[in-house]
Amino acid sequence: AMDYYERALEIYKKESTDKNRTLTIAQYYSKIGLIFYYKKDYDTSIEYYKKALNLINKAKDEVSLKGKSIIYNNLALAYKALGKVDKALETVRKSEQIINQIGKDSYEFLTLTSFAEIFSKLNRFTEAEKYLKDALERATNEDNISNIKNAKLLLYELYKKYDKYELALTAYLGYKNMTDSLLNLEMTDRLVEFQTVYEMEKRNQENSTLKLANRLQREKARLERQSFILASIFSFLVIMVLL
Repeated sequence: AMDYYERALEIYKKESTDKNRTLTIAQYYSKIGLIFYYKKDYDTSIEYYKKALNLINKAKDEVSLKGKSIIYNNLALAYKALGKVDKALETVRKSEQIINQIGKDSYEFLTLTSFAEIFSKLNRFTEAEKYLKDALERATNEDNISNIKNAKLLLYELYKKYDKYELALTAYLGYKNMTDSLLNLEMTDRLVEFQTVYEMEKRNQENSTLKLANRLQREKARLERQSFILASIFSFLVIMVLL
């Protein structure tokens, strides 16, 4: 993935004349930063996030603002991973400010969970729990099963960290139920897909069979006409011979 994005970025820089060129390059930097984050190379990850922010820092359009909100959120998580928790908290607040500026949307869930993770790292249980409950409520209102599952998992980890075992068990069971629900949905989708493919293949086979039957019927009719013509000619020849 890293090589792909770096090559694509270099080609894009050389050849692109797109009016959204700056935003697109910032998106590439952000994606490369995310890859380094997952590789646990947090310092390099931060470098790329900062490159992305420098490109769109003065942009005021909604798409760029949403992009900045996501980058600040990811940057905060990188700082948290390095143990720079105060810097992480300062950074995630910038993400929150942008969300409040442009209106709440699905990106808010990411910021709420980031706040929770940072406050947990700071051993501020009450704030961490509050943000996770807010994230869970938002995910539930949106009926976003994936986000509900993630929020319940984070609640389980938070309660476990602070030895609140009964709450941890409840959160874990909720997480497990949501995981099972997602698996059931995936299985249902696959079954529907298989059924659709089966029905299409069945219809195609039926159409092929029908076409073959029609072709055979036409061939039979042609042979019958041919036989009639030959029989007529033969009869005519016999009559001529007898005469």
